[in-house]
Amino acid sequence: MIELDASKRFKTLENFPPVNADASFLDQTFDTNTLLALIEKEQVFVAVDNTKTAVGFIIVSEKSGCAYIEEVDVLIEHGQKGLGKALLDRAFSWARERSFKRVLLSTATNVPWNGPMYARLGFTPIAEANWCDEMRSIYADEKAKGLPVGDRVFMELLL
Repeated sequence: MIELDASKRFKTLENFPPVNADASFLDQTFDTNTLLALIEKEQVFVAVDNTKTAVGFIIVSEKSGCAYIEEVDVLIEHGQKGLGKALLDRAFSWARERSFKRVLLSTATNVPWNGPMYARLGFTPIAEANWCDEMRSIYADEKAKGLPVGDRVFMELLL
């Protein structure tokens, strides 16, 4: 499974998760019923290799009138080859096709292939004072799942 393979990369980071944090969130996968509904709505995009085997995916949705990146995962052996960027580009196209003006996401600032990578792509942090109710709900859900929320941030990209 792509999600579980991709989560192994987090386990290679020093001090991640933080001391005394529950690392079980790394073994969680996207809710199947929600995923099936998003597939039916054409909000899941898959990267395949030359044998047509899935090696990565991105899940997009609509939150507070904006496109929202739910999750991006690429198999470790296919990482660092531009697949994540290609999946993000497809999500940006999806957002533009639907006339969204912004793309939002929640990410870890202390993980090199997360926050810093999104910043290089033009995403900027959203101050907590400017979070909408849906962002606060996402934050609470991430915290309940055991994600170390102290290093998480919402970011936006203006299209």
